[in-house]
Amino acid sequence: MIRLIAFSFALFVIFCSCLEPSNSLSAQSTSSLVYMNGGSLTYAPFAMKDQTNAVNVIPDFSHAGYKKGGVPLPDVPVQFTLTPTAGDNRAAIQAAIDQVEAMTPDANGFRGAVLLKKGIYEVNGSLTIEASGVVLRGEGQGDNGTVLNASLAQKHDFILVQGTGSGINEDTLTTVDITTAYVPVGTTNFNVSSASGFTVGDLVSVKRTPNQTWIDALAMGQYGWTPSGYVVKNERTITAINGNTITVDLPIVDVIEDQYGGGTLSKASVPGRISNCGVENLRIKSYYASDTDENHVWIAVKLIRTTDSWVKGVTAQYCGYSCVSIHSESNFNTIEECAMKDQKSQITGGRRYSFNITDGLGNLFQRCYTSDGRHDFVTGSRVAGPNVFLDSYATNTYSDVGPHHRWATGLLFDNVRAGQIRVQNRGASGTGHGWAGAQTMFWNLKSYKSDIKVASPKGARNWGIGCEGSTQNGDGFWEHWNSPVLPRSLYLQQLEDRLGTTAVANITIPEQLTGDIYSMLADWAGDGPLVDTSTNKLRIVATEDAFVRGGTYAGDNYGQSSTLTVKVNSNADYIRESFLKFDLSAINQVVGKATLRLRVTNDDAGPTHVVRFVSDDSWSESTITWNNKPSTGASLGSAVSPPIGEWFEIDITSQVQTELAGDDLISLNIHEITNNQFVQYGSTEHADSTYWPEIEIIYANISELTTTDDAFVRGGTYAGDNYGTNSSLVVKGHNTDSYRRESYLKFDLSGITETVTNATLRLKVNNDDAGPTHALRFVSDDSWSESTITWNNKPATGTSLGSATSPAIGEWFEVDITAQVQTELSGDGVISLNLHETSNNNYVSYHSNNAADSDNFPRLVLTTIPQAANRIASAESSETALRDVLKNEDRPEKSPILYSYPNPFQHLTNIVFTLEDPEPVNLLVYDLRGRLVNTLLSESLAAGSHRVNWNGTDSRGRRSPAGIYLLRLKTANRQVVEKVMLLE
Repeated sequence: MIRLIAFSFALFVIFCSCLEPSNSLSAQSTSSLVYMNGGSLTYAPFAMKDQTNAVNVIPDFSHAGYKKGGVPLPDVPVQFTLTPTAGDNRAAIQAAIDQVEAMTPDANGFRGAVLLKKGIYEVNGSLTIEASGVVLRGEGQGDNGTVLNASLAQKHDFILVQGTGSGINEDTLTTVDITTAYVPVGTTNFNVSSASGFTVGDLVSVKRTPNQTWIDALAMGQYGWTPSGYVVKNERTITAINGNTITVDLPIVDVIEDQYGGGTLSKASVPGRISNCGVENLRIKSYYASDTDENHVWIAVKLIRTTDSWVKGVTAQYCGYSCVSIHSESNFNTIEECAMKDQKSQITGGRRYSFNITDGLGNLFQRCYTSDGRHDFVTGSRVAGPNVFLDSYATNTYSDVGPHHRWATGLLFDNVRAGQIRVQNRGASGTGHGWAGAQTMFWNLKSYKSDIKVASPKGARNWGIGCEGSTQNGDGFWEHWNSPVLPRSLYLQQLEDRLGTTAVANITIPEQLTGDIYSMLADWAGDGPLVDTSTNKLRIVATEDAFVRGGTYAGDNYGQSSTLTVKVNSNADYIRESFLKFDLSAINQVVGKATLRLRVTNDDAGPTHVVRFVSDDSWSESTITWNNKPSTGASLGSAVSPPIGEWFEIDITSQVQTELAGDDLISLNIHEITNNQFVQYGSTEHADSTYWPEIEIIYANISELTTTDDAFVRGGTYAGDNYGTNSSLVVKGHNTDSYRRESYLKFDLSGITETVTNATLRLKVNNDDAGPTHALRFVSDDSWSESTITWNNKPATGTSLGSATSPAIGEWFEVDITAQVQTELSGDGVISLNLHETSNNNYVSYHSNNAADSDNFPRLVLTTIPQAANRIASAESSETALRDVLKNEDRPEKSPILYSYPNPFQHLTNIVFTLEDPEPVNLLVYDLRGRLVNTLLSESLAAGSHRVNWNGTDSRGRRSPAGIYLLRLKTANRQVVEKVMLLE
């Protein structure tokens, strides 16, 4: 059986099945305007409404998103960490942001992140980020994550990421006329009267200057439209100049034609705009006095004059207007996995615009959820794109999704699920909305229980392709009503065509590629992470690092050096060692693997470096010298230093797990064992943060397997008897064959797709003599069956896997069999074991898989970590599957809420959880090595709130060591993990 699938191959399979039709899908619908041909999209030219010149093409929307699309959101190192305090936390959070803003950006433009640890923070007022390279980060958007309680009882915007200034400044001295009589939609080039004043790389304003003829053709004068009011500056960058032909980076999304006023080109600037900012992983919960109260948070996160930035994993609750709203020349931002829910305001105009673009281009909203909104995915007046809303879900809607008013252009709504979905002439609505949008693409949208309307204005075009709804309205361009088309996502296919499959992998999750995202979003609803973080990696950057030097330099400190130097030499003046310290307190799950990583900046050829543990964490990078350096302890491993730019890596999992039970700090020493070999690694003072020392944590998953077969066999006169239906597994040694018993167990490992880091066999005692020692042996022959095995036909036993003393009745006998499980996973996926007695005449019986209570069954407890890819999705996709997803509105039950108090605790903690439905529940305690400490609960419970106590003891009633433990609440379909600290 093949278990290891390379991520690139998995993506290849997914793309083949989802973005291109296979033979089995060859009959699925495709658009006549843009369709798959030879592995990429082909575009057919078309004419605008009431025109005959077929020279326009569907524009390329793929530049939307962080850094123009296809770039993964960065993991910016933490500079300040805060925990919640009683009272108003606003000043403390703002002060931390201000301190990071005062720092010097690294080579990538990042200053650092402010981390708000899990908990509830009262914040009475707004928070602002006003400098580039600053991130505000929490530890989760669920109720048990980082919750910012916005307590100010007046209408205000809560988190503002804002630059300075306004508008696109044109250099009027460079202004030239666009001389191409008709600049079509989708093109990136046009002619000007003179290109002599421009160079490649110039930021320019491509300005459309409509005349009264255009206003009259659309009949918009009756709504107060004027030519000067609809002059639109399209921000672009010149990529090529050929004579007087200018080529720009982004396609034109609104026709520029002489009969309607033409346009101009000017050099431009947008002073004061900031970049590389982020808001991540937190919940903003607003105060409100009533369901219609409006004196509270209006916009949760507002981007103003911000580019190449992101908002990820933010849930806005009880707000009045938006979760995220984009304003004032804010371009190329990604908004993903955000949710707007439980909105509080009047339900009328100017309210509940859940995800909104008032101004800006190249913005991508994806994997977002909203409920109870009016205009959930929406744009304002004269918003010139391209902009994209992708794979998002709106429920319980009060109005329509789409461009809202006054000629927004270049919009793609791609695989959005909502109520009403409309692009239309809104006439006198509001204060004269008129035509809401042009060049708006509705691609594979679904409106549940409502209509989709697509109308087109003269000289422009709106499209509805592959859409589903109760009613089809409007005279726009329609294709394949109630029949989704290929490719599934226009944006993702355009991105793949432009940048390749890696770009798509950088920004998606597999559920998008397979079309399974909508029921996932409905189930999620902004409560906790959209993707289970138990399989994610955590990057921990060193808090202190420095090298020390011997000889005449032994009293010097090098804590501010941008490198960590390691060298050994017979001359003491040339000896250097490096020290590092890491804060592990951000780790809140079982550690499957921990790797120290140092990136080489300068080296000799291939020296071997050793990493040693340092028990003394009191040293500081600002004071450490050769003379006062702490002593080093056990070696944690060694490796050959790689070439410049690559990573030196050592597995330090065991030591990290040990330190997590202590003070959450780990110090390390790096030294050289090859004479006169010199290497430098980047330190945390290095200008490029990608060179900073780090520990990479891969969180583990814990699962349990029960036996497929188990039985004991008996010798002597019973040698032909089978005991496979017995409720016990008996083990006894004796000098008389008839009294001898051995037990056999078999486990099916074929369902394990992750890397096993620990495997423990556990058998529960139901009767015993005092303290016999039992030995476990591997059995290579898996053909035996519990229904036929006897002493006479039992398979031969092989290698000893270990032994242990059998504990008291009701406790668990445990043997670590990690190595053998790892070996069997590369074989037939089945493991058989033999348990026998090494002490004469000692008798023990364990529960078998026929025991009355399944909680007593033999089990194999596995700690696993993901393969090289964190998430590998099934590549199965078909027209039928896609249709099933489109029609599935079921919402599975939400995860139960779990918390404990007091936490930390010394004698007793109360563990409280809530169930939405009656169901079986297991509440388990694990240590950070993934070992089961205690089972606190295992029974079926009614819906509602429940409380269980833990006094810090293990399953034998013994006091557990002080440290961090994990509470795992597991139901039939869900599990929640909470970190708890036991004090001395």
